[in-house]
Amino acid sequence: MGIWTLYITMCILLVKFSQCVHNLKSDDILHAVETSCVVAAVTKVPSTSKILEELQGIFKEENVTFGSLDIQGFAWPFNRKIKWANKRPNNNTHFIAFRKRKNDRTCLLPAPANMWTPEAEVYSGHVTLSSVVQFVNNVCDSFRTDSGHVSVEGLHRLDILQNLFHVVHSSENIASMSSLFNSQPNPLLLRYQSWLSKVQGSDQHDTQRGDDKNYDCVASQIDTCASSSGTAARHKHLAVCDRIHMPTKEEFFHEYVKRSKPVIIRGTMKDWAALSKWTTDYFKERYLHEEVHVKLTPNGDFEGVEKAELWEDHKTFTIPTDVKKQLHFPDLVVVRPATLNVNFSIFLEMLSNDKNHGKHRNYSAYLEYTSIPQYFPSLEQDIKEPGFVKGLLKRRHLNIWLSDGYTLGRLHFDPFDNLLFQLSGQKEVTLFDPHDNTNLYEAHIPEALLKFNKTTKQFLRKGLLDSTSMVMSPVDIRNPDFQRFPKFAGAYPMNCTINEGEALFMPAYWWHEVMSSPGQQDHRNLAVNLWYEPFFTKEFPCAECSLDVNPFYHHLL
Repeated sequence: MGIWTLYITMCILLVKFSQCVHNLKSDDILHAVETSCVVAAVTKVPSTSKILEELQGIFKEENVTFGSLDIQGFAWPFNRKIKWANKRPNNNTHFIAFRKRKNDRTCLLPAPANMWTPEAEVYSGHVTLSSVVQFVNNVCDSFRTDSGHVSVEGLHRLDILQNLFHVVHSSENIASMSSLFNSQPNPLLLRYQSWLSKVQGSDQHDTQRGDDKNYDCVASQIDTCASSSGTAARHKHLAVCDRIHMPTKEEFFHEYVKRSKPVIIRGTMKDWAALSKWTTDYFKERYLHEEVHVKLTPNGDFEGVEKAELWEDHKTFTIPTDVKKQLHFPDLVVVRPATLNVNFSIFLEMLSNDKNHGKHRNYSAYLEYTSIPQYFPSLEQDIKEPGFVKGLLKRRHLNIWLSDGYTLGRLHFDPFDNLLFQLSGQKEVTLFDPHDNTNLYEAHIPEALLKFNKTTKQFLRKGLLDSTSMVMSPVDIRNPDFQRFPKFAGAYPMNCTINEGEALFMPAYWWHEVMSSPGQQDHRNLAVNLWYEPFFTKEFPCAECSLDVNPFYHHLL
């Protein structure tokens, strides 16, 4: 009688399970992952069914779809097999999960129908409520306890997202772009005009300066300068970065990393052999015949945005209709620099000019974001990763940047946390926070590639591409078109000027434009940067998408 009672009880539980939990088919899963994570029980036994019912209650406020799945003979449409993300299922497999589909924003061409399928993640082993809840949290990027409450980690995440750094709140009377361009003097224009006259080698530089007092205004003192110019009523000033000495790891994480706050740090390179060792003569001696990939542009202007009609092939180049209708700015192009593979010694000669340090040349050569491990591995021993970041963030790239010092990297963002170390010269970095990217008009922008004639040393605008940039802004911050880009008037810039021996922490997705100047002694600009797995991540290009804590760092919550 006891055996029959147990049998009947199991049958009742299984019937109840089948009534409460949907048996998922392939089309059900493909539809569900468009908007939610999917978790399926693969064995219909009482313990699994009970836990699945509890999971539905625990995650009722999360975007998770639950069901059951018969993996024997399961296949996607067109008989495609399941792809396993971590391991294949076995006899101890009780649950399978599918992550919510992320939008593929990289390609504007329509994807082939019914080709994409999600990877499956397997939970095998001992089944307890706590272990399965943790499995669901890991796969679905959720933060729930066994009782259904938000976990401590989840509360920490919410607190972090509510306390992100915004330029407009950094201090009182911060200037927006509209207030800067309605004020005299405008520090962005003054510094750019000075830089441009040096690039062009203008002999009229002194006459272009105008009032020396206005010209020499420090970026952080625009309100004082405005007072002397009869515009005191505005009382607006350009926001500037904090400057600190070497922080502890705890200070760096809590004050800057998890707030997504830029900061200039002094003393980071005091033990670097590179500061004294990396002279031009040393580079010539050590890397004389190493081949490097060099970028070339006219007058030091790198990757600006301009009208496509300026290019010779714009009348014959066509953008596919399905792509063009998705472009916000089909009439514009991001101008990618010309490229040249040369020996490092030749590149160094391109930077030098005994007469005027290259200011009158019609081209600028730049060794930008060049991998040190790939091209100059022995240089890595001359630098040291600061203790405040080592072991905290995951290093992804180590790069060297070398130019004659007259370069302007136009407005863009990088999907990495960045530590930029200035060894020689100066970089004036203008930043905008990534919290309202509609102001910066984040979008796909068509690309074009400059051509360079090595014989005549002339550039040719004939290289429209069928690719797009996903990280450039179409706005010219030195000469903004507020009629076409009206929301940019409400953006708030921040000045972070780094001098020799200083480092800038620039969080991922912060928009930045970099205006470089050469060192007074060596007439070059030399920097090293470390790109890290970002603490915050976001979909891009997506002007409406917001930052969230990168699942890679959930262990820090």
